Amino acid sequence: MMSNNNVFKEIEMALLKLNAYEFTLFASLIGFLICDGLNYNEQQSLGNFFEMLGQTALTIGAQNQNLDDNDVNTQNNYDSLILLLKNKIDNIDNIVAEIKNMKL
Repeated sequence: MMSNNNVFKEIEMALLKLNAYEFTLFASLIGFLICDGLNYNEQQSLGNFFEMLGQTALTIGAQNQNLDDNDVNTQNNYDSLILLLKNKIDNIDNIVAEIKNMKL
């Protein structure tokens, strides 16, 4: 017997494999099925619940993306700084070589 966690993961993976139109249609159909037989207050309550689920997922995703972007930007900044320092060292080496070649 599958645990609830595995069932949810399988549902998630199946949903995420749908194309954009199938995904939207499936959500609409589920919405209609859930609301059938509920009064207005129950529909609004469930609607707000599902909106909260969506907002939670979006907030988590946005923060993860933000952290990933910051990691990439930080790495790019380090790469740029390392390149700048290498160029400075090359310039210093050239100056030292010129000074050594000078006839005093």
